[in-house]
Amino acid sequence: MGGNAMTWISCILILAIFWLILIRPQRKKEKQIQNMRKGVKAGDKIITIGGMKARVIKDKEDSLIIEVGEKVRMEVMRWAVSSVVEQGKGSVRKTAEKQIEEAAKEEAEDIVANAEAAVEEERAAAAEAEVEVVEEEKK
Repeated sequence: MGGNAMTWISCILILAIFWLILIRPQRKKEKQIQNMRKGVKAGDKIITIGGMKARVIKDKEDSLIIEVGEKVRMEVMRWAVSSVVEQGKGSVRKTAEKQIEEAAKEEAEDIVANAEAAVEEERAAAAEAEVEVVEEEKK
């Protein structure tokens, strides 16, 4: 029975490492991209996922009106923004900094919550293993 508890602890440990190495960094990157796309405002110079360089003329909730040439305007979805090359005038930088701070705070809270949950699981597994050892000693 003691080996069974160790198997469970090993599985939990492997899952925790898998989460830390693969899942968490991917979520962090997705959140940064999402915040960047939310922060695009009129006046910014962007590159779309299609490779077009453009200047944002007007920003809407889910889309942007961009200018790709002299009097050539198009409407693209926000998810089509690959990167912001140059920020326009205004408080875009302050908004982006606030979003980064909020994301960092949320990530820290997630890490603490996950660590606390892992500690509780380890304590429960250790208590279970201890009970099994005591029962085996009684036999």
